[in-house]
Amino acid sequence: MSTTDRIRVYAAIDLGASSGRVIAGVVANGKLDVVEVARFPTRHDDDGTYLRWDIVSTFEETVAGLSKVQEICRERRAEFAGIGVESWGVDYGFLSDGAAKLDDVRHHRKAGVPDDVYAAFARQPSERYSATGVLDQSINTVVQLAARGADGSVPEESVVLFIPDLWVYLLSGSIGTDPTIASTSQILDVHTCDWSETLLAELGSKAPAMPPVKPSGSRAGATTSEVTERIGATEAVPVFRVAGHDTASAFGFARPSRRGERATGLVSSGTWSVAGIAVERPVTTDEAREAGFTFERALRGFLMVRNLNGMWLLQESLRTWADEDGRPVDLEALIREANEVAGNVHAFDPADHRLLLPGHMPDRIRMLCREAGRPEPETRVEVVRAIFESLAREYVSAVRTAGRLSGTDIDGMHIVGGGSRNALLCQLTAQLSGLPVLAGPTECTAIGNLAAQMWASGIVESIDAAYDLVDPAIWTPTTYYPTETESTVTS
Repeated sequence: MSTTDRIRVYAAIDLGASSGRVIAGVVANGKLDVVEVARFPTRHDDDGTYLRWDIVSTFEETVAGLSKVQEICRERRAEFAGIGVESWGVDYGFLSDGAAKLDDVRHHRKAGVPDDVYAAFARQPSERYSATGVLDQSINTVVQLAARGADGSVPEESVVLFIPDLWVYLLSGSIGTDPTIASTSQILDVHTCDWSETLLAELGSKAPAMPPVKPSGSRAGATTSEVTERIGATEAVPVFRVAGHDTASAFGFARPSRRGERATGLVSSGTWSVAGIAVERPVTTDEAREAGFTFERALRGFLMVRNLNGMWLLQESLRTWADEDGRPVDLEALIREANEVAGNVHAFDPADHRLLLPGHMPDRIRMLCREAGRPEPETRVEVVRAIFESLAREYVSAVRTAGRLSGTDIDGMHIVGGGSRNALLCQLTAQLSGLPVLAGPTECTAIGNLAAQMWASGIVESIDAAYDLVDPAIWTPTTYYPTETESTVTS
C-alpha cells in the first residue's frame, strides 16, 4: 500500500515513570514527522504503606492529548489512523466484574512486598531464570502478585492488566497483552511466549488470571463510543498493541545479532537505564544470570540487558537539594561544572537496591562510594559527576559482558532516550568504552511505538520500512568519539 495516498496521523502514548506524553506521528509524502502534543506528570500517592499510581488523572491527561491529535487531523484533513501505548514494566492493575480497578495500582518502588515473600520466590533462581529469562527482583510482577495473594488484596475473578494493557482496555474495551510488556513480569515462559503454568501454580488458587498474549504489532480493537466522542473524532480510531514495554519500543530499530556476528551496544537512558544488546535467542545460563542479565522480548528477538537506576538518581538528588534550598537547582550549571571534575574517581553501583526508594540520594551515593573504596563526592557537582560516571561505567560493562556471553563482537554503542541529550554522559561512555557512541534520537521510544502501528495497519511491509520513513532531521544521531586519553572498564 502506498504511503503517499493520503495523510495519516498516529498517536503514540508514551508513559514514563516520571512523565507521560502524547506524540502525533504524521505520515505524509512518504515521510514520518513527529510532534509532541501533550506532556504531563505521572503522579503517585504515598499512604505510608504503598505508593499508588494516580491512574485516573493520567488517563484524563491522555484523553486530552488525543483530542489535540484529532485537531491536527481536522486541520490537515488527515485520517486518525491509530493509537498505541507503551510504558514502564512490572506494574499492573486488575480487571474485575467488568471494570478496571483504578484506585489500587501499586508502584513498584513501594509495592509492599514482605521480605519473606520475596525470599520464598528467590529460593530457586536458576530454575526460574531458565524458564523465564528474568532475574529475581522484589519489584517483579510475580513477587508483587504473591504478596497481594498473601495479604488477600487480589479482587475476586480478576484479570491482570499491565499498564499499557490497562490503557488499551480503557480506550477500546479490549483485554490482552503483548510479549514485550508480559516478559517483564517473570511469569512469561521465555521459550514458548506463553504464561508459565508452573509459576502460576506457585501463586495459588486465588491468583488472578493472566491476559491472553497477542503479537506486538497487532490490532487490539477501536476506541469505544465514549472515548471517540471525548476526543472529538467522527468515527472510532483503531487501537494497536505495539511493543508495550517502553524499552522494546525504544529499541524497535535494533536487528538481533547471532553468535559470531558484530553487534551495537544498546542503552536506553531515562528514569531507568537499560543496557545490553539485541540477540536472536536467549542465553539463560547460570553465568548470564550471575552477571545480572535479563532477557526481555523485543519487537524482533530478545533484549539481553541489565536494568539499572538511571536519571532517577539525578532527579532524587535535585529534589533533595531543592528542598534544602527552598528553590529549584540550576542543573545546567551543575552539569557544566561536572564536566571539569577530574574523572574516574567517584563510582558506585547504580543497580544497588538501596537506591530504589525516594529519599536523600546524595547521602546514599556517598555511602556506596565509600563501600566501593572510592572517594566520597563532597560537593553537589561531584555527586552529579559520580552519577554520570557510574552510569557510563555500567553501560560499558553491561554491553561488553553481553557481547562476551552471547559470542558477539561489539563495534559501537547507541544511547537513546533523555540521557542521549547529556553530552557529558555520552562522552564518558565513548571514553570508557573506546568506541564511537551514537546519541539519539530522544524520541526513540515514541518512534518505535509509531513504527509498530504503521506496520500493524499495513501501510508499510516491515518495521525496517517504517523506520525508513522517519524524517532524517529527527532520526540522525550525534556521534561521540573517544579521545586519545586511555580509560578502561573491566567487565
